Amino acid sequence: MMFRAFSLWALGAYGLLSVLWAMGGVLLGRYALRLRRAEADMVGLALGFVAAETLANAAAHFVALPVAYWLAAVLVFSLGGTAWFAAGRQPFWTDFPWRAYLALAVLVGALFPIQRGVALFDEFLHVPLVAIIARDYVPPPFYLDPSLPFAYHYGLHVWAASLVRMLGWFPWAALDLGKAFTIALTTVLTWLWFYRTTHSRGAAWWGSAAVFFGGGVRWLLLLLPRNVLLWVSAHIALMGSAADTAPTLMEALAQPWLIEGGGAMPFPFAFHGGLFIPLHLAMANTAALSWMTLLALLLLGQHLRRAHWTGWAVVALSLANLALSAEHLFAFLALGLVAAGGFFWWQRKQAPPQVVPWLAVLAAAGLLSLWQGGYITETLRAFLLRWQGQAAVSQANAYGFALRWPPAIPTAHFGALSLFDPAQALVLLTEFGPVLLLIPAAWAMTWRFLRRFRWIAAGLALAAWFNLLFVVFFKYGLDRSMTRMPETAAHLWLLLGWPLAWMWFQRASGRLRLATQVALGSGMLSGVLLFAILGTARIQLQHTYFVCDMDVLMSQRFWDVLPPHAQVLDNNPVRGVTLFGWPVRAFEDVYRPYPDWEALVESPDPQVVAEAGYDFVYMDEKWWRHIPAAVAEAYQKMTCVKRLGEVGSPSGEWRALYDVRGCGKNP
Repeated sequence: MMFRAFSLWALGAYGLLSVLWAMGGVLLGRYALRLRRAEADMVGLALGFVAAETLANAAAHFVALPVAYWLAAVLVFSLGGTAWFAAGRQPFWTDFPWRAYLALAVLVGALFPIQRGVALFDEFLHVPLVAIIARDYVPPPFYLDPSLPFAYHYGLHVWAASLVRMLGWFPWAALDLGKAFTIALTTVLTWLWFYRTTHSRGAAWWGSAAVFFGGGVRWLLLLLPRNVLLWVSAHIALMGSAADTAPTLMEALAQPWLIEGGGAMPFPFAFHGGLFIPLHLAMANTAALSWMTLLALLLLGQHLRRAHWTGWAVVALSLANLALSAEHLFAFLALGLVAAGGFFWWQRKQAPPQVVPWLAVLAAAGLLSLWQGGYITETLRAFLLRWQGQAAVSQANAYGFALRWPPAIPTAHFGALSLFDPAQALVLLTEFGPVLLLIPAAWAMTWRFLRRFRWIAAGLALAAWFNLLFVVFFKYGLDRSMTRMPETAAHLWLLLGWPLAWMWFQRASGRLRLATQVALGSGMLSGVLLFAILGTARIQLQHTYFVCDMDVLMSQRFWDVLPPHAQVLDNNPVRGVTLFGWPVRAFEDVYRPYPDWEALVESPDPQVVAEAGYDFVYMDEKWWRHIPAAVAEAYQKMTCVKRLGEVGSPSGEWRALYDVRGCGKNP
């Protein structure tokens, strides 16, 4: 079930809104950036999407989310219309690139049901965030304590929240569609990028397949002799879902991966990865939004030299959106662009071409990133408070950096793997996979971009190395979050190194060609297998792993019924926030509950609950069986307790919503 409430009028209105930003983006691609037709439309769609998101997020600081999105869509359309008018009002309905649109539609149609069948990678964090943004919490506070700022990247969540607020979608379904759309458009842009750089359809197809399916080769550890594998396993400490799967690496390699939100068929642990994963598994946080933005910028290339001012404006908005969706990419891309400009000045002893508009774009995107919300904004806010000598407000999901020694690279399943431990280095090689073979090509392309001063490509090439070097020598308080940096480097090596590697492949000898094909096939094997398993998830759809059909019915009934800012006590607070849309005080950070909240869950006496500031209690049968008998009796006999609604069977599973506002000292 996708819709909480269905309205043809709302569907038509939202369709018009979407046409505005999409048409505005396409007009910008064709007439402001002057790209080739298929590239213009796909790049325009991507930039229109992210520009509308950026503007809507900024406007939602002051107005309700629906108004903010309408303002954003109209503004993006106005920018595109201005570019079209300046270009001479050419007929834009001719030479329609139907193949690109068909490919995008087919991919979205294939990926969306898969997303609906799985709930992978921290949906307990992302889905409630969508729900509270839909309630006009922009920038969003911590959803489990609205008094705390939330230092988090939430770019895609803003668009998903617009579906929830304006079209009546459930938060989990809206986020699933956002993931499917960004992965699909990223795949189309990848094909266009490889075709542009190689002029070969074969290179474009194989390169796109490598991005979509390519990842690590952990399964190669299974080919090691038993004694060697025992030695490797003894040097590896499992963490997170890997530790849940088995106590040792050797045992985990023979087990299904134990993770919440998977489909009916589990993933084999040996065929997944904790560092470099296929594009089709880009389901965490903002999914493929950042890669969609980067590929759109790559395809702009040197076209910015003849771009209309509206094209520069949409680039600034896109970079600001990158700061909202992937702050590490934004920071190191900005550093890479500055370094590329410095290299040009050092080499030519003159200012780089277009230095003034680029400085304006970087300044605008930088200033917006400091104010718009997200990780960069909240980190800066805390720093300024400390610098002024004030006590910084506690933040959720904000940790500090420290030096890392000896040098290592963090992974999601094995922690930080040392570069000087042979066993850990071997596992690290399998986590990266054959993409490491593209490092020479990526390095060569870095120098080529710098010498020819292809500013965006050079900035991204340098950003890959900056990401890798940073993570090798610096660690984060929640080090698992740092895995996105080496993964970023690997993806950029693939995107930037593949065109040159293909040219080398065309001139290679027969044996080298065979070795290259084996490496390519081994790098895609896990991705193909995992995608086949994901395909089975289409048959048995799920909402998200902490929401069942009864919860869906209760959300439909009470989403717009509870009063604003209602505090709902739920023994699974993430569920309560997701179903009713209001943040609730329960946890001090993503993983640690408040002791007083835990005490209320242990004994949710209606009077104590009301005096603690909670208005409603969302009860299920499992929680009911564990509360004291006297408390259960109070819910049945106290006159101040009102049962607003229930679903299910008294003898089986059920859900009930209780109003306890009248049980406080001053009802």
